[in-house]
Amino acid sequence: MLNQVQHDEQSRADSQMNLLQKYQEYSEREYSAAKTWMVAGAFWMAVGTIAGLGSAIHLVAPDLFANIAWLSFGRIRAVHVNSVFFGFVVSMLMGVSLYVLPR
Repeated sequence: MLNQVQHDEQSRADSQMNLLQKYQEYSEREYSAAKTWMVAGAFWMAVGTIAGLGSAIHLVAPDLFANIAWLSFGRIRAVHVNSVFFGFVVSMLMGVSLYVLPR
């Protein structure tokens, strides 16, 4: 039992060291911060697009989401606008600025 606990602690410490080494290797790559911001922006663009699709569907077929209160047009449109502006636009601007300005 004691050997199993020691083995689990050792494997946990090894995995933490592996994560730390991977993080250090990634952070030493060229333009890693810019790429991270741009990937985050792409994720928020996908979220915003899905929310925009939901609001467009609500305009075409308003009875489709009639029984789901949290999918009302006013709420889903706010999610769409905020995720596209604050998620996509701001993240991409940060990524592009981190890519262009150090040059």
